[in-house]
Amino acid sequence: MGEERGVGGVRYRTAQGIGTREWPTQTDVCRPVAGECDAQGCHCKKAPRPAERREVVTHLVMQSGLPVQRACAAVGLSRVTYYRPLLDGARRAAPAIAALTTLVAAKSRWGFWKCCARLRLDGHGWNHKRLRRVYCQLRLNLPRRTTKRLPARLRQPLVVVPQPDAVWAVDFIQDRWSDPFVSMRSSQSLPCATEPV
Repeated sequence: MGEERGVGGVRYRTAQGIGTREWPTQTDVCRPVAGECDAQGCHCKKAPRPAERREVVTHLVMQSGLPVQRACAAVGLSRVTYYRPLLDGARRAAPAIAALTTLVAAKSRWGFWKCCARLRLDGHGWNHKRLRRVYCQLRLNLPRRTTKRLPARLRQPLVVVPQPDAVWAVDFIQDRWSDPFVSMRSSQSLPCATEPV
């Protein structure tokens, strides 16, 4: 039989093996949440970009004869995005590239944040994310300045003097003492004497 247990003064015996069960260890307790990846990799593919979805909608409209509205709904693309003309990234970033290159040519040691603040003060409306992307594409990012360390000097052991009074040290500090009731002008100064070490 098992051990005796008491609740409120009443004692009873537990059956053999009750309360002594060990739970098996669980191997996969934390499963990845939707959109997260685990150690084996992601279970779902990446969502297609709007440009890829636009191509799929164009294919559905041309080959299958679906209306644009139904093809966009099937792919998950808004009709506004489908009809909006594509913008060339290089043409869109050209003013930012020109402004950054002229600013960096004038001030070569300025970092990104100083250039960004200067361009905002000049009236340009670009945010820091677009400027950072252009700044890094132009390879303008400067390496961080590190502190220059002196080379390690060779440690030499202290020389032990064989006899006393062989080395003299000079103390250049002057003792200034004055009576607390006397003004500072009347204080006297006494130079310290040279003392043997």
